[in-house]
Amino acid sequence: MDRRIRLVTFLGTGNYQPVTYVWRSAESVRPADRTRYVARAFSQIFGATEIVVLATAKAEATHGEGLRAELAAGRLPVPDIRRIPHGDAPGDLWAIFDELADALRIVEDTEVVLDITHGFRAQPFFGAAVVSFLRAVESRPASLRVIYGAFEQVDEQTGVAPVWDVTTFVELLDWTNALLLFLRTGRGEDVAGPTERLGRELRKQWQLSGRQGPEPRLAPLGQALAAFGDDLATVRTGSLLLGPDRRGGSALKLVQALRAARPDVTAAIPPLASVLDRIEETVAPLAECGPVARTEPTGRDRALPLRTPEGHVALSALARLYLDMGRHAEAAATVIEGWQSLYADEPGACPGAEDCTLSSRETAQNRWFTVVKVARQLSNLRDDMLHAGYRHGPRPPAKIKKELGELAEQFAHAPLPEPAQEEKDSRTTIFANISNHPSDRWPAAQLEAARRLASGIEDVPFPDVSAEAGSHDLEALCRRVCDRVLPATTHAMVMGEHTLTALLVKTLQARGVVCVATAGPRQVVEQADGTKTSRFEFVAFREYPRLG
Repeated sequence: MDRRIRLVTFLGTGNYQPVTYVWRSAESVRPADRTRYVARAFSQIFGATEIVVLATAKAEATHGEGLRAELAAGRLPVPDIRRIPHGDAPGDLWAIFDELADALRIVEDTEVVLDITHGFRAQPFFGAAVVSFLRAVESRPASLRVIYGAFEQVDEQTGVAPVWDVTTFVELLDWTNALLLFLRTGRGEDVAGPTERLGRELRKQWQLSGRQGPEPRLAPLGQALAAFGDDLATVRTGSLLLGPDRRGGSALKLVQALRAARPDVTAAIPPLASVLDRIEETVAPLAECGPVARTEPTGRDRALPLRTPEGHVALSALARLYLDMGRHAEAAATVIEGWQSLYADEPGACPGAEDCTLSSRETAQNRWFTVVKVARQLSNLRDDMLHAGYRHGPRPPAKIKKELGELAEQFAHAPLPEPAQEEKDSRTTIFANISNHPSDRWPAAQLEAARRLASGIEDVPFPDVSAEAGSHDLEALCRRVCDRVLPATTHAMVMGEHTLTALLVKTLQARGVVCVATAGPRQVVEQADGTKTSRFEFVAFREYPRLG
């Protein structure tokens, strides 16, 4: 079925003069026949299949027959003229509101074009209010365009007047409401769509204005808001604070997207730049343990585990955010798991990582219960909430809020524990040498560079790869080699047969291991007997690009 276009317009009592309206979009220029009535011009420009006209009795008596005649002459749809009160009494205003709401409500496969050119008195304001109301309460609000025929800008020589597209302001209302909802609740899925729609409208305005420079782009911000909201709603702490590869979670990515979008928002809609600032103020503390926090000797940034001072700050901020949003069960879980993370080994303090095992978390929990006096109180409080009041003597809501707020404050100021001696001794890091160049034959510069990256070097011979080896054979070889890579490995030099090297690098990178190759000149020396030998000079380790 073809898409229908419903034009919703107002009719007044003014002395309308003939004018040629011209619609200019990024795709086309569409002029209408010269006419006194915008309803005819816009029906022609937008290809209206139905026309709803809101008019008082006086307006219909003044222009009703003239409008019908002009539409008929242009072979355009017969208008549905709906009577509205004059608006002298307060009850009249609600009648106008209801009539306009009915005209704008969604009909399957129908796009609505709202014309506010001839709106009388407060009618344009009502148009904006009704649009905002419907888009807030309707599950599937209509596809909408809002236009204004700028008769006051008519060219006196040509009789041509422009049509303004003011849909951006509707999208702006949607976006503002969604952002404010996000600040109050953390719901990101409801803000992604309005952000992307507003971005499209801003690009249209940018194209029509003939501006130079890059187009405004808000879609990445919408995606970052949605990802952050999903992690927040499902309490995916590792994804939120660290990210799957510990290069920064959705909180850090949202901060980066906010900063990238700010110039476009400031240039196009300056008042909303302050809303972005408020969101950044809310989210920035959660990005404390992102990759900006530590730079490794290779120059690669890597996120910190959550047992560090930066991780403690981020977890405390996350618990406070849940409390501010009234999400007390999530706040309790964040305080408990975050406090236990202070007593975890490094893998156990990286939620979502492969080596963050049940055993490592149980060990951290046992240490926490042994040292922290309020551990049992906090666990009981969480259990009380999770059992939904079905246990005997459930706490009243006011007591839950007060008690949880106090415990969250204690967590925020809790001292970081000193690691046990055996844990300190176990902090050896490994540089894996996956090659056929034993480390005891490395030049001094290469050994020194490896020891700057890890405290120990472990040789893992690179296997022979048959010329007939298929993908399954390569995967088996990869597993065999990776099984020999110790859990404490942070870096690996991988150099050998190219296809297996690529597979090894991809697999190890997924584990969080930084993979490197040697870099430096190779000199070829020709002997007197014609034989040639090559000599490699080590300069540095070069990190492989991300393959996964």
